[in-house]
Amino acid sequence: FVGMALTGVSALVVGFITIAQRDLKQMIGYSSVMHMGYGFLGLAAGSVLGVGGVVLFMVAHGLSVALLFLLATSVHHRTQTFALDEMGGLAVKAPVLAAFFVAATFASIGLPGFANFWGELTIFVALWKFSPLITALAVAGVVISAIYGLRAAAAVFFGPATARMNEIAAKHPPVDLRWSEKIPAFLLVAVLLFVGFWPK
Repeated sequence: FVGMALTGVSALVVGFITIAQRDLKQMIGYSSVMHMGYGFLGLAAGSVLGVGGVVLFMVAHGLSVALLFLLATSVHHRTQTFALDEMGGLAVKAPVLAAFFVAATFASIGLPGFANFWGELTIFVALWKFSPLITALAVAGVVISAIYGLRAAAAVFFGPATARMNEIAAKHPPVDLRWSEKIPAFLLVAVLLFVGFWPK
C-alpha cells in the first residue's frame, strides 16, 4: 500500500512540475512521465483488470503523445518558438492545426470518446478494488492534466497574439497544416477515436 501511495503522490508531483513548464515540448514530455504513474499503479493493483487497463492505456498514450509532439513541431514551424508566453492567436491563421491540437489535448486528458478514457477508467476501477484513497489520488491527476493541457492550448491558439508572435507573423505569415502534416495527424486521431468508441 505504501509503495502505491508513493507512486500516486509522485505522479501528482510530476503533474505540478508539468504545470510549471513554459516550454511546449517540455510540457508534453513531463506530461508523459506523469502518465506513466498510471501504468505503474495499474500494474501494482495486481489484477487482470489492472494489467489489461495498462496495456490499453499505453497504446492510447503512445498515440496521443505522438500526436502532441507532431503538432508541437508544426506549431514551432509557424511560430519559431516553443515558449508558451510568446504565442497566442494562432487559431485564426491555422484553424485545422488548432482543432487537431485541442483534440489531442482532450485525448491526453482522458475525455470520453478517446482511447485514453478507457485505459484510465479501467485502471481506476482496478485501483478502486485495491484502495479508494489511492484511486482518489490517481483521479486528481486527471484534473492536473486538464489544467496544463487546456492552458497550453489557450496560450498557443487563443487570446491575443503576443508582440513576438505579431513580429514573426509579419515576416513569415503562418499557414495552416499542409497535407504532409494533416495525414499523419488525421490517422492518429482516427485510431484514438476508433478505440475510444469501440474499446473491445
